[in-house]
Amino acid sequence: MESRHADLPKMTNPAGKPSAHRRLLVVAAVTAATLLASAGTAAAGAAGAAGAASSACPTTFPGDPGPGRVLLGVAGTQVAGHELATGRKLAHRIYFNKGISDFAVPNGPIARAILAEQAAGRIPVVSAKPGIAATATGRYDAQLRTFFTWADALPKVTFVIVHHEPENDAVGKPAAVRHQLAADFRAAQQHVRAALTAATGGSPQHVSFGGSLMTYTLTPQGAARLAPIDEFFPGRGVWDWAAWDQYDPNPARPLEDQKWKDALAKSRQWGVRPAVTELGVRPEDPQGASKVQSFYTHAVAANVAFVLYFDSPADKGWVMTGRTRDTWRALMTSPGTALTPNR
Repeated sequence: MESRHADLPKMTNPAGKPSAHRRLLVVAAVTAATLLASAGTAAAGAAGAAGAASSACPTTFPGDPGPGRVLLGVAGTQVAGHELATGRKLAHRIYFNKGISDFAVPNGPIARAILAEQAAGRIPVVSAKPGIAATATGRYDAQLRTFFTWADALPKVTFVIVHHEPENDAVGKPAAVRHQLAADFRAAQQHVRAALTAATGGSPQHVSFGGSLMTYTLTPQGAARLAPIDEFFPGRGVWDWAAWDQYDPNPARPLEDQKWKDALAKSRQWGVRPAVTELGVRPEDPQGASKVQSFYTHAVAANVAFVLYFDSPADKGWVMTGRTRDTWRALMTSPGTALTPNR
């Protein structure tokens, strides 16, 4: 999806941040520490054993709605309509696919989107793809560190995803290629976290970083075409949340189907707060409204951090209409829905 925003005034970083030379040394040290700390967990994940189960990550993150509350958001063209109908603000997922240049500050595409969304009272959920292999080697550490320094200095919260649905990048390719992609992805995520740590002294105030995987990977069909899901987990302490893209085009099945249950269990096994980066039912699904209601009730009870609906005509269409849209808007004002901190 494309994001269009008018140019906004430049932002400057406040004084008191470490010098560029010092930050360069810090990010190198932090990257090494992150890679070492995550190596054991990542290796265990690659082998299919990723730690003991837990119901939720014990740490919080910027924008955390708290236990028993869920943030709601969308990707698509109806965000303003939902907000006007309810008087509530949403998280808004926006996709960027032009590479590391998308992270340029203060006037790059992501920076402009963040400023516009925060000004509108929303949480920007920026999802970008600078390149898995290059990020894994540390080539973009400096650019990511500069971006995080800028974003964390803003007064409002931003959620960041770097390489959503990585499994898809090697779909149907030989097993060796799929396993290498997963290894590169783990290393890339560790470099992103190291850059965020170096930029913020290990205590981000306004930036939250997490992963976005596919529940499809946990199905028999996905397992035959993709690397095992554990191979994509970068280790504890890297992600604030492990989010999933969850769809069900079949009117006879609920959104809390087996692949979602397996994904939720996997997040808990990893010790990371679960979330949903894309949720969808077909517009013509006669059970759409009840499915969305049921999933919301389940998400609140399951301590899911946020649910973002893929309110888009892409991929044969997932746009909310009629009763499904009315139900979603009612849920925006439900007691279980957390108000966005950027409102």
